[in-house]
Amino acid sequence: MLMKKFLYFLVLIVIIVASGLFITTQQSFKNLLVDSRQFLAGVFFVDSITEEEIKESFSEAQESTDTKVRILIAAGHDETSPGTRYRNLKEVDLTTLVAEQLYDLLSNRSEFETFLLRDSNGYTTEFKKHFEENKDKTLEYRESQKKIMDELIKNGQITREQPYTRNSARSDVATRLYGVNTWANENDIDIVIHIHFNHYRGTKLNQRGKYSGLSIYVPESQYSNAKTSLSVTRSVYDQLTVFFAPSDLPLESSGIIEDQDLISIGSFNTLDSVSMLIEYGYIYEGQFTEPEVRDVAMRELAQQTYNGIMNYFNNKETSKDIIASLPFQWNRDLYVGTKYSADTYALQLFLTSQGLYPPKDKTKNDCPISGYFGNCTQASVKQFQKDNNIEPASGRFGILTRTKADEFYTQ
Repeated sequence: MLMKKFLYFLVLIVIIVASGLFITTQQSFKNLLVDSRQFLAGVFFVDSITEEEIKESFSEAQESTDTKVRILIAAGHDETSPGTRYRNLKEVDLTTLVAEQLYDLLSNRSEFETFLLRDSNGYTTEFKKHFEENKDKTLEYRESQKKIMDELIKNGQITREQPYTRNSARSDVATRLYGVNTWANENDIDIVIHIHFNHYRGTKLNQRGKYSGLSIYVPESQYSNAKTSLSVTRSVYDQLTVFFAPSDLPLESSGIIEDQDLISIGSFNTLDSVSMLIEYGYIYEGQFTEPEVRDVAMRELAQQTYNGIMNYFNNKETSKDIIASLPFQWNRDLYVGTKYSADTYALQLFLTSQGLYPPKDKTKNDCPISGYFGNCTQASVKQFQKDNNIEPASGRFGILTRTKADEFYTQ
Protein backbone atom coordinates (compact mmCIF):
# COMPACT_ATOMS: atom_id res chain seq x y z
CA MET A 1 0.00 0.00 0.00
CA LEU A 2 2.86 2.39 0.67
CA MET A 3 4.06 2.14 -2.91
CA LYS A 4 0.84 3.65 -4.19
CA LYS A 5 1.40 6.84 -2.21
CA PHE A 6 4.81 7.41 -3.79
CA LEU A 7 4.03 6.24 -7.30
CA TYR A 8 2.23 9.32 -8.48
CA PHE A 9 5.08 11.58 -7.30
CA LEU A 10 7.47 9.53 -9.43
CA VAL A 11 5.08 9.79 -12.37
CA LEU A 12 4.93 13.57 -12.00
CA ILE A 13 8.72 13.88 -11.96
CA VAL A 14 8.98 11.78 -15.11
CA ILE A 15 6.33 13.89 -16.85
CA ILE A 16 8.00 17.16 -15.88
CA VAL A 17 11.38 15.97 -17.11
CA ALA A 18 9.85 14.67 -20.32
CA SER A 19 8.07 17.95 -20.92
CA GLY A 20 11.31 19.87 -20.58
CA LEU A 21 13.18 17.58 -22.97
CA PHE A 22 10.66 16.87 -25.67
CA ILE A 23 7.87 19.43 -25.72
CA THR A 24 8.42 21.94 -28.51
CA THR A 25 5.00 23.48 -29.06
CA GLN A 26 2.44 25.06 -26.79
CA GLN A 27 -0.30 22.73 -28.03
CA SER A 28 1.83 19.66 -27.38
CA PHE A 29 2.44 20.88 -23.85
CA LYS A 30 -1.28 21.33 -23.29
CA ASN A 31 -1.97 17.83 -24.56
CA LEU A 32 0.66 16.34 -22.29
CA LEU A 33 -0.64 18.35 -19.35
CA VAL A 34 -4.16 16.97 -19.87
CA ASP A 35 -2.79 13.45 -20.20
CA SER A 36 -0.70 13.87 -17.07
CA ARG A 37 -3.71 15.06 -15.06
CA GLN A 38 -5.75 12.09 -16.19
CA PHE A 39 -2.91 9.74 -15.37
CA LEU A 40 -2.37 11.35 -11.99
CA ALA A 41 -6.05 11.00 -11.14
CA GLY A 42 -5.86 7.33 -12.04
CA VAL A 43 -2.79 6.76 -9.88
CA PHE A 44 -4.06 8.90 -7.00
CA PHE A 45 -7.28 6.95 -6.75
CA VAL A 46 -6.12 3.45 -7.66
CA ASP A 47 -7.50 0.85 -5.22
CA SER A 48 -5.19 0.83 -2.22
CA ILE A 49 -6.69 -2.36 -0.79
CA THR A 50 -8.94 -4.96 -2.39
CA GLU A 51 -11.31 -7.59 -1.08
CA GLU A 52 -9.18 -10.30 -2.64
CA GLU A 53 -6.08 -9.07 -0.81
CA ILE A 54 -7.66 -8.76 2.61
CA LYS A 55 -9.52 -12.07 2.41
CA GLU A 56 -6.39 -13.82 1.17
CA SER A 57 -4.52 -12.44 4.19
CA PHE A 58 -7.22 -13.86 6.47
CA SER A 59 -7.04 -17.28 4.81
CA GLU A 60 -3.27 -17.34 5.06
CA ALA A 61 -3.45 -16.27 8.71
CA GLN A 62 -5.57 -19.34 9.49
CA GLU A 63 -2.71 -21.55 8.38
CA SER A 64 0.37 -19.55 9.32
CA THR A 65 1.44 -17.22 12.10
CA ASP A 66 3.52 -15.21 9.62
CA THR A 67 0.47 -13.46 8.15
CA LYS A 68 -2.09 -11.43 10.04
CA VAL A 69 -4.96 -9.12 9.22
CA ARG A 70 -3.93 -5.95 11.02
CA ILE A 71 -6.72 -3.97 12.68
CA LEU A 72 -6.55 -0.62 14.45
CA ILE A 73 -9.35 0.28 16.87
CA ALA A 74 -9.62 4.00 17.50
CA ALA A 75 -11.77 5.12 20.41
CA GLY A 76 -13.04 8.54 19.41
CA HIS A 77 -11.95 11.67 21.30
CA ASP A 78 -9.77 12.00 24.40
CA GLU A 79 -9.65 13.93 27.66
CA THR A 80 -8.64 17.16 25.94
CA SER A 81 -11.42 16.82 23.36
CA PRO A 82 -14.10 14.66 25.04
CA GLY A 83 -16.66 14.81 22.24
CA THR A 84 -20.37 15.26 22.71
CA ARG A 85 -22.06 15.19 26.12
CA TYR A 86 -25.37 14.44 27.78
CA ARG A 87 -25.55 15.80 31.31
CA ASN A 88 -22.46 14.35 33.03
CA LEU A 89 -21.89 11.64 30.42
CA LYS A 90 -19.06 12.24 27.93
CA GLU A 91 -18.64 10.56 24.59
CA VAL A 92 -15.02 9.73 25.35
CA ASP A 93 -16.11 7.46 28.22
CA LEU A 94 -18.41 5.42 25.99
CA THR A 95 -15.98 5.07 23.10
CA THR A 96 -13.31 3.74 25.44
CA LEU A 97 -15.62 1.05 26.82
CA VAL A 98 -16.55 -0.25 23.36
CA ALA A 99 -12.99 -0.05 22.04
CA GLU A 100 -11.54 -2.09 24.89
CA GLN A 101 -14.25 -4.75 24.56
CA LEU A 102 -13.79 -5.01 20.79
CA TYR A 103 -10.02 -5.14 21.18
CA ASP A 104 -10.32 -8.09 23.57
CA LEU A 105 -12.58 -9.99 21.18
CA LEU A 106 -10.38 -9.46 18.12
CA SER A 107 -7.15 -10.11 20.02
CA ASN A 108 -8.37 -13.59 20.87
CA ARG A 109 -8.37 -14.51 17.20
CA SER A 110 -5.11 -15.82 15.80
CA GLU A 111 -5.87 -14.34 12.37
CA PHE A 112 -5.71 -10.77 13.64
CA GLU A 113 -3.03 -8.48 14.96
CA THR A 114 -4.98 -5.81 16.77
CA PHE A 115 -3.88 -2.36 17.90
CA LEU A 116 -5.62 0.02 20.27
CA LEU A 117 -5.17 3.75 19.72
CA ARG A 118 -6.25 4.68 23.22
CA ASP A 119 -7.52 2.93 26.35
CA SER A 120 -8.77 4.12 29.73
CA ASN A 121 -5.24 5.28 30.57
CA GLY A 122 -4.90 7.43 27.45
CA TYR A 123 -3.02 7.00 24.17
CA THR A 124 -0.74 4.00 23.98
CA THR A 125 3.01 4.59 24.12
CA GLU A 126 3.45 3.85 20.42
CA PHE A 127 0.95 6.50 19.38
CA LYS A 128 2.21 9.10 21.81
CA LYS A 129 5.66 8.70 20.30
CA HIS A 130 4.30 8.83 16.74
CA PHE A 131 2.36 12.03 17.38
CA GLU A 132 5.35 13.73 19.02
CA GLU A 133 7.97 12.72 16.47
CA ASN A 134 6.01 12.97 13.23
CA LYS A 135 3.92 16.12 13.50
CA ASP A 136 5.74 18.02 10.74
CA LYS A 137 5.83 14.97 8.49
CA THR A 138 2.10 14.44 9.03
CA LEU A 139 1.27 18.04 8.16
CA GLU A 140 3.42 17.91 5.03
CA TYR A 141 1.68 14.72 3.92
CA ARG A 142 -1.75 16.25 4.49
CA GLU A 143 -0.83 19.36 2.48
CA SER A 144 0.61 17.35 -0.41
CA GLN A 145 -2.54 15.21 -0.60
CA LYS A 146 -4.77 18.28 -0.36
CA LYS A 147 -2.95 20.06 -3.18
CA ILE A 148 -3.26 17.07 -5.48
CA MET A 149 -6.94 16.65 -4.71
CA ASP A 150 -7.66 20.37 -5.12
CA GLU A 151 -5.97 20.30 -8.52
CA LEU A 152 -7.94 17.25 -9.62
CA ILE A 153 -11.21 18.83 -8.49
CA LYS A 154 -10.33 22.09 -10.23
CA ASN A 155 -9.70 20.29 -13.50
CA GLY A 156 -12.78 18.10 -13.27
CA GLN A 157 -10.90 14.83 -12.78
CA ILE A 158 -12.91 14.04 -9.65
CA THR A 159 -16.19 15.33 -8.26
CA ARG A 160 -16.44 17.29 -5.05
CA GLU A 161 -19.06 15.75 -2.75
CA GLN A 162 -20.22 17.48 0.43
CA PRO A 163 -23.39 15.90 1.87
CA TYR A 164 -23.79 18.45 4.67
CA THR A 165 -21.90 21.00 6.70
CA ARG A 166 -20.27 19.92 9.96
CA ASN A 167 -18.14 21.62 12.55
CA SER A 168 -14.42 21.65 11.72
CA ALA A 169 -12.13 19.70 14.01
CA ARG A 170 -9.79 21.71 16.20
CA SER A 171 -6.32 22.11 14.69
CA ASP A 172 -4.64 19.84 17.25
CA VAL A 173 -7.37 17.22 16.91
CA ALA A 174 -7.15 17.30 13.11
CA THR A 175 -3.38 16.88 13.21
CA ARG A 176 -3.71 13.92 15.54
CA LEU A 177 -6.28 12.26 13.28
CA TYR A 178 -4.05 12.71 10.23
CA GLY A 179 -1.29 11.26 12.40
CA VAL A 180 -3.41 8.15 12.91
CA ASN A 181 -3.76 7.87 9.13
CA THR A 182 -0.02 8.16 8.51
CA TRP A 183 0.70 5.59 11.22
CA ALA A 184 -1.84 3.20 9.67
CA ASN A 185 -0.29 3.64 6.23
CA GLU A 186 3.27 3.16 7.46
CA ASN A 187 2.33 0.05 9.45
CA ASP A 188 0.29 -1.64 6.72
CA ILE A 189 -2.93 -1.64 8.71
CA ASP A 190 -5.75 -3.42 6.88
CA ILE A 191 -8.77 -2.10 8.79
CA VAL A 192 -9.27 1.02 10.88
CA ILE A 193 -12.41 1.21 13.03
CA HIS A 194 -13.24 4.57 14.60
CA ILE A 195 -15.76 4.43 17.45
CA HIS A 196 -18.13 7.31 18.18
CA PHE A 197 -21.53 8.26 19.58
CA ASN A 198 -23.80 10.76 17.94
CA HIS A 199 -25.59 14.03 18.68
CA TYR A 200 -27.17 16.66 16.49
CA ARG A 201 -27.32 20.39 16.40
CA GLY A 202 -29.94 22.21 18.42
CA THR A 203 -30.21 19.67 21.24
CA LYS A 204 -29.44 20.92 24.73
CA LEU A 205 -26.89 18.93 26.70
CA ASN A 206 -29.37 18.11 29.46
CA GLN A 207 -32.27 17.08 27.19
CA ARG A 208 -32.95 13.94 25.21
CA GLY A 209 -33.33 14.50 21.48
CA LYS A 210 -35.85 13.06 19.06
CA TYR A 211 -33.47 10.99 16.93
CA SER A 212 -32.01 7.58 17.70
CA GLY A 213 -30.07 4.75 16.15
CA LEU A 214 -26.71 3.96 14.59
CA SER A 215 -24.98 4.87 11.36
CA ILE A 216 -21.58 4.21 9.81
CA TYR A 217 -19.51 6.62 7.71
CA VAL A 218 -17.22 5.31 4.96
CA PRO A 219 -14.89 6.91 2.38
CA GLU A 220 -16.62 8.46 -0.61
CA SER A 221 -16.72 6.18 -3.64
CA GLN A 222 -13.93 7.96 -5.56
CA TYR A 223 -11.37 7.35 -2.81
CA SER A 224 -8.81 4.60 -3.16
CA ASN A 225 -9.97 2.72 -0.06
CA ALA A 226 -13.69 3.13 -0.78
CA LYS A 227 -14.73 -0.16 -2.42
CA THR A 228 -13.38 -2.54 0.17
CA SER A 229 -14.34 -0.22 3.02
CA LEU A 230 -17.93 -0.37 1.86
CA SER A 231 -17.90 -4.18 1.63
CA VAL A 232 -16.53 -4.71 5.13
CA THR A 233 -18.76 -1.98 6.56
CA ARG A 234 -21.86 -3.47 4.98
CA SER A 235 -21.24 -6.71 6.85
CA VAL A 236 -20.74 -4.88 10.15
CA TYR A 237 -23.78 -2.63 9.63
CA ASP A 238 -26.06 -5.51 8.69
CA GLN A 239 -25.07 -7.44 11.80
CA LEU A 240 -25.46 -4.48 14.14
CA THR A 241 -28.91 -3.69 12.81
CA VAL A 242 -30.12 -7.21 13.50
CA PHE A 243 -30.40 -5.99 17.08
CA PHE A 244 -30.02 -2.22 17.09
CA ALA A 245 -31.98 0.53 15.40
CA PRO A 246 -30.56 2.34 12.36
CA SER A 247 -30.44 6.11 12.63
CA ASP A 248 -33.69 7.89 11.88
CA LEU A 249 -31.97 11.23 11.31
CA PRO A 250 -32.98 12.06 7.70
CA LEU A 251 -29.39 12.81 6.64
CA GLU A 252 -28.39 9.32 7.82
CA SER A 253 -31.35 7.47 6.35
CA SER A 254 -29.11 5.31 4.17
CA GLY A 255 -27.44 3.87 7.28
CA ILE A 256 -24.04 3.78 5.59
CA ILE A 257 -22.98 7.27 4.51
CA GLU A 258 -20.16 8.09 2.10
CA ASP A 259 -18.07 11.10 3.08
CA GLN A 260 -15.11 12.98 1.58
CA ASP A 261 -14.35 15.24 4.52
CA LEU A 262 -14.04 13.09 7.63
CA ILE A 263 -10.37 12.85 8.50
CA SER A 264 -10.82 9.54 10.30
CA ILE A 265 -11.81 7.72 7.13
CA GLY A 266 -9.25 9.39 4.88
CA SER A 267 -9.99 13.00 3.96
CA PHE A 268 -7.93 14.00 0.87
CA ASN A 269 -7.35 10.31 0.22
CA THR A 270 -4.89 10.11 3.12
CA LEU A 271 -5.70 6.56 4.25
CA ASP A 272 -4.92 3.33 2.42
CA SER A 273 -6.73 0.84 4.63
CA VAL A 274 -10.36 -0.16 4.95
CA SER A 275 -11.90 2.47 7.20
CA MET A 276 -15.20 3.09 8.91
CA LEU A 277 -16.47 5.50 11.53
CA ILE A 278 -19.27 3.94 13.58
CA GLU A 279 -21.77 6.20 15.30
CA TYR A 280 -23.30 3.60 17.63
CA GLY A 281 -26.28 5.76 18.54
CA TYR A 282 -27.22 9.05 20.16
CA ILE A 283 -25.56 9.70 23.47
CA TYR A 284 -28.82 10.53 25.25
CA GLU A 285 -30.39 7.12 24.51
CA GLY A 286 -31.26 5.24 27.68
CA GLN A 287 -28.99 2.25 27.13
CA PHE A 288 -26.04 4.65 27.21
CA THR A 289 -27.12 7.07 29.94
CA GLU A 290 -28.32 4.56 32.54
CA PRO A 291 -25.46 3.09 34.64
CA GLU A 292 -27.38 -0.15 35.30
CA VAL A 293 -27.35 -0.96 31.58
CA ARG A 294 -24.38 0.88 30.12
CA ASP A 295 -21.67 -1.76 30.57
CA VAL A 296 -23.73 -4.60 29.09
CA ALA A 297 -24.82 -2.34 26.22
CA MET A 298 -21.21 -1.47 25.38
CA ARG A 299 -20.25 -5.13 25.51
CA GLU A 300 -23.07 -6.04 23.12
CA LEU A 301 -22.12 -3.32 20.65
CA ALA A 302 -18.58 -4.68 20.63
CA GLN A 303 -19.82 -8.26 20.27
CA GLN A 304 -22.06 -7.53 17.30
CA THR A 305 -19.34 -5.45 15.62
CA TYR A 306 -16.97 -8.40 16.03
CA ASN A 307 -19.66 -10.75 14.67
CA GLY A 308 -20.02 -8.52 11.61
CA ILE A 309 -16.27 -8.61 10.93
CA MET A 310 -16.22 -12.39 11.26
CA ASN A 311 -19.26 -12.67 8.97
CA TYR A 312 -17.30 -10.78 6.33
CA PHE A 313 -14.24 -12.98 6.45
CA ASN A 314 -16.21 -16.22 6.73
CA ASN A 315 -18.68 -15.23 3.99
CA LYS A 316 -21.63 -15.66 6.36
CA GLU A 317 -24.98 -13.95 6.58
CA THR A 318 -26.16 -12.10 9.67
CA SER A 319 -26.94 -14.17 12.74
CA LYS A 320 -28.87 -13.95 16.01
CA ASP A 321 -26.94 -16.79 17.61
CA ILE A 322 -23.96 -15.12 19.29
CA ILE A 323 -25.12 -12.64 21.95
CA ALA A 324 -22.76 -11.46 24.68
CA SER A 325 -25.50 -11.15 27.32
CA LEU A 326 -27.03 -14.58 26.74
CA PRO A 327 -27.58 -16.99 28.33
CA PHE A 328 -28.69 -14.86 31.27
CA GLN A 329 -29.70 -15.98 34.74
CA TRP A 330 -33.00 -14.22 35.36
CA ASN A 331 -33.97 -14.44 39.02
CA ARG A 332 -36.72 -11.86 39.44
CA ASP A 333 -40.00 -10.89 37.84
CA LEU A 334 -39.95 -8.15 35.21
CA TYR A 335 -42.98 -6.12 34.21
CA VAL A 336 -44.10 -2.78 32.77
CA GLY A 337 -42.40 0.00 34.69
CA THR A 338 -39.38 -2.03 35.79
CA LYS A 339 -36.49 0.43 35.80
CA TYR A 340 -33.51 0.18 33.48
CA SER A 341 -31.68 -3.08 34.22
CA ALA A 342 -29.36 -5.66 32.74
CA ASP A 343 -32.19 -8.19 33.25
CA THR A 344 -34.52 -6.38 30.87
CA TYR A 345 -31.70 -5.67 28.43
CA ALA A 346 -30.96 -9.41 28.22
CA LEU A 347 -34.68 -10.15 27.89
CA GLN A 348 -35.00 -7.76 24.95
CA LEU A 349 -32.02 -9.39 23.26
CA PHE A 350 -33.59 -12.81 23.83
CA LEU A 351 -36.94 -11.70 22.41
CA THR A 352 -35.12 -10.22 19.40
CA SER A 353 -33.34 -13.52 18.81
CA GLN A 354 -36.77 -15.18 18.72
CA GLY A 355 -38.11 -12.69 16.19
CA LEU A 356 -40.54 -11.18 18.71
CA TYR A 357 -38.96 -7.82 19.49
CA PRO A 358 -39.89 -5.26 18.51
CA PRO A 359 -43.59 -6.17 18.09
CA LYS A 360 -44.69 -6.45 14.47
CA ASP A 361 -46.34 -3.05 14.37
CA LYS A 362 -43.29 -1.22 15.77
CA THR A 363 -39.77 -0.34 14.61
CA LYS A 364 -36.46 -0.72 16.41
CA ASN A 365 -36.48 3.04 16.91
CA ASP A 366 -39.91 2.80 18.54
CA CYS A 367 -38.72 -0.06 20.72
CA PRO A 368 -34.94 0.07 21.25
CA ILE A 369 -32.99 -2.53 23.17
CA SER A 370 -32.50 -0.19 26.08
CA GLY A 371 -33.04 -2.17 29.28
CA TYR A 372 -36.31 -0.41 30.07
CA PHE A 373 -39.44 -2.58 30.39
CA GLY A 374 -42.16 -0.66 28.61
CA ASN A 375 -45.17 -1.45 26.47
CA CYS A 376 -43.04 -2.81 23.62
CA THR A 377 -41.41 -5.39 25.87
CA GLN A 378 -44.74 -6.30 27.44
CA ALA A 379 -46.30 -6.95 24.01
CA SER A 380 -43.36 -9.12 22.97
CA VAL A 381 -43.47 -11.14 26.21
CA LYS A 382 -47.20 -11.68 25.66
CA GLN A 383 -46.50 -13.10 22.22
CA PHE A 384 -43.77 -15.35 23.61
CA GLN A 385 -46.22 -16.62 26.21
CA LYS A 386 -48.87 -17.29 23.58
CA ASP A 387 -46.38 -19.11 21.36
CA ASN A 388 -45.37 -21.34 24.27
CA ASN A 389 -48.82 -21.93 25.80
CA ILE A 390 -48.07 -20.01 28.99
CA GLU A 391 -51.23 -18.79 30.69
CA PRO A 392 -52.20 -16.16 31.40
CA ALA A 393 -50.39 -14.32 28.62
CA SER A 394 -50.11 -11.20 30.75
CA GLY A 395 -46.84 -9.82 29.44
CA ARG A 396 -45.27 -10.17 32.88
CA PHE A 397 -41.92 -11.99 32.79
CA GLY A 398 -42.56 -14.26 35.77
CA ILE A 399 -41.31 -17.63 36.93
CA LEU A 400 -43.06 -19.74 34.27
CA THR A 401 -41.92 -17.50 31.42
CA ARG A 402 -38.37 -17.27 32.78
CA THR A 403 -38.18 -21.05 33.05
CA LYS A 404 -39.33 -21.42 29.46
CA ALA A 405 -36.78 -18.84 28.25
CA ASP A 406 -34.02 -20.69 30.10
CA GLU A 407 -34.90 -23.88 28.22
CA PHE A 408 -33.65 -22.33 24.99
CA TYR A 409 -30.11 -22.47 26.42
CA THR A 410 -30.25 -25.82 28.23
CA GLN A 411 -31.57 -28.08 25.50
